[in-house]
Amino acid sequence: MKRATSQRLGESNRLLVLNHLRRRAVASMHDLIRDTGRSQPTVLKWLAALERAGLVQRRGFGASSGGRPPTLYEFDATAGHVLGVAVEIPSVTVSLLDLNGRTVASEHGAIHSMGPPEVVQHELQAAIRRFLERQGAGRSLVYAGLAVSGFIDRDAGLSLATPRLRDWRDVPVRADLERLLGCPVVLNHHIDALTLAELHVGAAREVADFLFFDFGYGLGVRAVRAGQPLIGRFGNAGLVGHTTVVPDGRLCLCGNRGCLEAYVSGRALLRHARVDDPGPDEDRVIARTVARLLDDGADEADRRAREELERFLSIGLANAINTFEQPMVVLSGFANAGGPGFRDRLLEQTRALLQPTLAGATRLVFSRLPRADAAAQGAALYALSHHLPFADPLVVPEPAERSPHLAKSDATANEPPRQATHAPR
Repeated sequence: MKRATSQRLGESNRLLVLNHLRRRAVASMHDLIRDTGRSQPTVLKWLAALERAGLVQRRGFGASSGGRPPTLYEFDATAGHVLGVAVEIPSVTVSLLDLNGRTVASEHGAIHSMGPPEVVQHELQAAIRRFLERQGAGRSLVYAGLAVSGFIDRDAGLSLATPRLRDWRDVPVRADLERLLGCPVVLNHHIDALTLAELHVGAAREVADFLFFDFGYGLGVRAVRAGQPLIGRFGNAGLVGHTTVVPDGRLCLCGNRGCLEAYVSGRALLRHARVDDPGPDEDRVIARTVARLLDDGADEADRRAREELERFLSIGLANAINTFEQPMVVLSGFANAGGPGFRDRLLEQTRALLQPTLAGATRLVFSRLPRADAAAQGAALYALSHHLPFADPLVVPEPAERSPHLAKSDATANEPPRQATHAPR
């Protein structure tokens, strides 16, 4: 019992020291003792452990106050990288993050094959391999996160099914990617990755409880309580897109009729696109179509399409708000193309479908994160939380200024600035 208590205390002390350095960037022993409230032997012990782990390094000396100049320590965010891969067929985004959770590089692409799983997997892995080769970061990877849409088994690392690929069943996507990368991989749902990005670097950064409503190729909702998303058995809790809004209505991709997604989703809005076959350029075609429909100067046909979009989107929002009794909503995706008029109408129509108490409290906040980048970043942040489980890795520190207290004797004062990426080690 005493040993277990001692271990928990040790982990707590290591957490305090590491998180202080992550957020402060550079600190002396005196700073750490003062700010953590721990003794000098305790701080020294955990600094040494973190140095051995390659997470903390010495940064020369600070200015002397009359005695020996203090040694400065910093968290080494370049000690490794985490990879985030977001797949929403046909779109793929790959991002590389440092250990502070800051994006080093990011690339967008598309899967062209809609064939057997092994063919799709081969194309995806080839794109990831090329990205890592261009960044020279293959050997510096310590963890990776993979975010996919559809139905997943997070624990088993399986992508169970996705509506875009008919033959896609129980594909071991985590194990396949681990063999490619040679590092651990965690599997997450695409909307969870988006939610995590919004929670930790986006509009919900200061909010613990909210609804994340994603208007992308499909529609999805995540209820977040005390900073934790409600995920569901197969990763699709909040699958509002497949709730019935028009009995015996339009045929949905899922096989049912009258689903919300059949009326308001990126996929549904393709019927208004003035393109015969968007092919792999689908996302851009949808974005252009939404921007055209939401333009207040649109023609009569576009105006009718916009009114339908607003009507059904407000129904989806109100249903989610009513279901979870959560009036704070962060809206992501194609709806961000709408201007003030669209946003005002959407809020008004949503409130009209709610009980007065909820209606008065309802707020719609529009995400400012680029959606594709956010998904890959969220996948990588989820991986980072597994690589540094004892720390607070999902807190992405603000870029810190160089400390004004550094003395000229600072060992790195005359070194060139460190690059965002580095050669494989």
